[in-house]
Amino acid sequence: MNYKVRCNKVESNDSNLRGLGTIVIDDKFVINGVRLVKRDDGFAVHYPSRKCEKEESGYRTIAYPGSKELAAKLAEAMAKSVFEEGAYKVVDTDTPFSLSVKVTPYEKESLLGFCEVHFDDKDHHEFVLNDITLRRGKDGTPFLAMPNHKKRDPDEFGNPVYADVMNPITKEFYTELNEMVQKEYERSLEKKEAREREESVYAWPEQEDVAETPVPEKKQKPKKEKSR
Repeated sequence: MNYKVRCNKVESNDSNLRGLGTIVIDDKFVINGVRLVKRDDGFAVHYPSRKCEKEESGYRTIAYPGSKELAAKLAEAMAKSVFEEGAYKVVDTDTPFSLSVKVTPYEKESLLGFCEVHFDDKDHHEFVLNDITLRRGKDGTPFLAMPNHKKRDPDEFGNPVYADVMNPITKEFYTELNEMVQKEYERSLEKKEAREREESVYAWPEQEDVAETPVPEKKQKPKKEKSR
């Protein structure tokens, strides 16, 4: 797989932000809003995240490389792109394209489940995408919804404007990914229902259904009067 990196320079005196960029995975998927940040020991890449109360930092990263080696290569490529005025830089991992998905069913209104997409290497997830959801459309057809964020400025009519954080580049890849997610959703749903049926078989009866066995009261022996 290869990663095309492009990062545009950001002039800022108030922060360590040095660039905003995109990463294209194997000409199939693009990740926007990747930030290049200056540190004392060099540069660091901050990947897209969202607020999450369960995390100690208050945020959860929703797109990130699965190894330190790839993370270092992407950071180096982004820094080079900034210094070369936004030129594309390519990071090639010499691994064949491989894709897997994980779906957690969670039905609420139009939401059907949460999806995790993996671009895989032989031994690990090379790049991980979170916060993708499977939803039911108005006509009942399931579809993939990509994470987005609200832009600072509204449109000319004052309406909020949203931008995709990440999305498939081609219609063909969207169709492929959508089919994979739906199949995995059906499998995960079947496993969940089977597990719930099994748990219901071995579930303890409710307290109110348990017949209570009366406990006989102990008869007190009459007290003997002390002789004077």
